[in-house]
Amino acid sequence: MNKIILKWHSLEKYFELDFDTIKEKKPVSGLYIWGFIFDQSFLPYYVGRHKHIFKRISQHVASILGGLYIVFREDKLKNFENYKNKGIKKFNYKESEYYPSTKLNICNFYKRREELDVHISFMVENFWFTYAIEDDSDNRENAEKLLIQEIGIENLINTRGGNCLNFELENIPLDDGLIRQLTYLKWVR
Repeated sequence: MNKIILKWHSLEKYFELDFDTIKEKKPVSGLYIWGFIFDQSFLPYYVGRHKHIFKRISQHVASILGGLYIVFREDKLKNFENYKNKGIKKFNYKESEYYPSTKLNICNFYKRREELDVHISFMVENFWFTYAIEDDSDNRENAEKLLIQEIGIENLINTRGGNCLNFELENIPLDDGLIRQLTYLKWVR
């Protein structure tokens, strides 16, 4: 059994990042989990992997702002977490404020931009993420699948997952606060 050890950094609020410092650093490869904070609890929303994490996180935020991602009302987004407790396997996208299923919907997005702005702002202002550095691309792919399994694809907006029979994941927090915030993960101390 191959073990992938991930050392998770503290949760960071996207708009509190120091982008000038990030630009000066070399790209950071690894895995990330982004989501939203409600009532001081982190709600994971998406698990990903990338060879340049901060660039990819910025692309996610830009996609929310540009109408490429689902836009939820605050109350519906908070309710997303309740779906796991009800055993519902798929989130009902009809409950979203905006769903970008076709190019025509992008036009609809721009026509409704003013109406949607309050919901988009809520999502972006509450956008938080954590990441773990992993330079090996095969490990990144396998670790992403394992993370999705560990959190539960039914608890995420992710559409892909998969199995990794010959790998196991070991999550180590670089900040003890993560243990309280990311209750979905199995932690090793």
